[in-house]
Parts: sequence; structure tokens; C-alpha cells
Amino acid sequence: MKRWATGFAVMVLALAGGSAAAAQSYTLTLSTWGTPNHPQVRVFVPRFMELAEKESGGRLKFKYFPNGMMVKEAFVDTALPSGTVDISLTTMDNWAGRAPAVGVTTTPLWPYTMAQDKAELEPGKPLFRYFDSLLEKSNTRILALFDIGPAVVSTGFPLRTPAEIKGRVIRAVSKGSAEVLRALGASPVVLSVGDVYSALQRHTIDGAFSGLGAAAGLKYYEVSKYLMGTNGLTGAFINGYVMNLAKFNSLPQDLQKVLLDAAAKARDETQDALIKAYGEDLKKIAGHGVEVYVPQPGSKEWSAWQSALAGFKAQSEKSYPPELVKLLSH
Repeated sequence: MKRWATGFAVMVLALAGGSAAAAQSYTLTLSTWGTPNHPQVRVFVPRFMELAEKESGGRLKFKYFPNGMMVKEAFVDTALPSGTVDISLTTMDNWAGRAPAVGVTTTPLWPYTMAQDKAELEPGKPLFRYFDSLLEKSNTRILALFDIGPAVVSTGFPLRTPAEIKGRVIRAVSKGSAEVLRALGASPVVLSVGDVYSALQRHTIDGAFSGLGAAAGLKYYEVSKYLMGTNGLTGAFINGYVMNLAKFNSLPQDLQKVLLDAAAKARDETQDALIKAYGEDLKKIAGHGVEVYVPQPGSKEWSAWQSALAGFKAQSEKSYPPELVKLLSH
């Protein structure tokens, strides 16, 4: 009888311990940068946190650090793998130093529109898996990817043809975008998003290569008179949210699934909002007196840009892994 009672007590303690483990909560740090009104922040963050907290029954909680308070855009590729932050907004091209192949997103090899990327960059799709496998080597898991649109160039001078950008000092977002600008004859300088406004204002740069959301949200139109949309000529800005892989793997499997599902749902809503916002932001900037120009396929200017980038495109095709080039040409 005593032995049975002892065994029963052990079983009760084990069940209690298992229940306590199942009920354990986890607090994750989440960092963003740039304008808080950008859909990649305004739409994704609250929706993602809401879904994750709800579907986990409150076991997942977040400490949110916006506006680069915790990690600035340029340092995500070092802060995230080291565990300084658990989850962060990122620009994929910023990882080109660790995984050179991701730089393809900001080259003429990237063939997709924003609407097409909603499908092409879904979790589980070949491109998503390919990029995720590259970042995994840097202790990083991709939670979501989305297309924030073709780059724009905010300038203090009229810009319609490649000849007009030669010799100009233009802010680049990353190593990959700097290579594109260099191929066009410009002098690129990499600046964090928060430093662009003052650089344009002080004329330490002639123009800024950026996403349209940043140009509108951070009011580059106050310090630049012209804006050219690249309309996909130089690729796209593929941004997303990444997580420290060791932290992700430390979570129970059911909470890992909650995070992935929440990110996927929030990502779809974010991409829809980004597509809608792109046209609205062009009109907003034009409404502030900025001369907006977007070269159209078939135009003389379009052909001039394609010609100026032809050599760089051919070189890029040879420098990226054949399996990636094949994925982009299916």
C-alpha cells in the first residue's frame, strides 16, 4: 500500500510538472526601424503580436522596440544572430555580406512585381525555402518575406536617364544596391534610413536610393525636388521579419507553429497594404510639389536604363548560383 501511494504521488508530481511546462510563458523582443507609418510596421507588428498572443493562449508575449531603438537597420545582420534581439524587421539585401545570394533581390535579375511576390515569397515556396536555408547558416530563421516595391531615387536634380546619375553621390541601402548604383556610374554611399533626411538637407549626398514608403513617411520630399521610380528596373526591396534561430528552436513545437502561422497571416495582410500604399505614396509625394517620374516599358528612357544595366545584369547572372537563377526564370 505504501509503495502504491508513493508511485501515485510521483505520477501526480510528474503530471503537475508537465502541466506547468505546458503553461510556461515566453517573452520575445521584437525590433523595427524606419517610419512607424510604413505598412511593414503599422500593419505587420500589431497583427502578428495579436495573433501570436491569442493563438498561444497568452503563452507568447512581446516587448516591442520601434524606430531603431534597439537595433538600427544596418546592424540587424549582426544583432539578430548574436541574440541581441529575438525578432527584427530586416531588408534581405542587408544580409548579402553573410549570404551573398540574397543580394539578387536588388538586381535587374529580380523579375517579379509586388503582386507576383505575394505568391512567390509565401512560406514553403521555393524562393522562401532557398533564402531561409541561406540565413539558417547565420543562426537566423525567416518568419516572413514581402515586397515593399521597386526602389525610388529622391534627388535634388532632374533624373530621367542614366546619363544624369553619373558622377552623383547617391545613398545606397546596402552592398547590393551600391553595386547597382556603381554600375550606373554613380558614387554610392551606404547610409542608415535615419540619416538620409539630414544628408539630403545638407547636400552631402545628391540623392537617395530607397523604398517609396521611406521617402514618403520620412518626408524626403521636404529636402528633395525630384523623385524617379525605378519601376522594377533595378529589382525590388524584399523586406521581412527574421528570428534568432536558437531562440526559435528553444520554444516548444506548438509555439513555433503559432509564430509561423501568425507571421504568415500578418504577412499576407501586409503585402496587400503595401500594394495599395505604393500608388498612394506616389500621389502624396507629387502633392508636395515634387516632380515624380516613372519610366514606362517601351519608352526611350526605359530602353536607356535597360541598356545601361545590361552589362551588370549579364555579370550578375554569372555570379549568382545557377539554381537561384533558375528559380527566378521559371
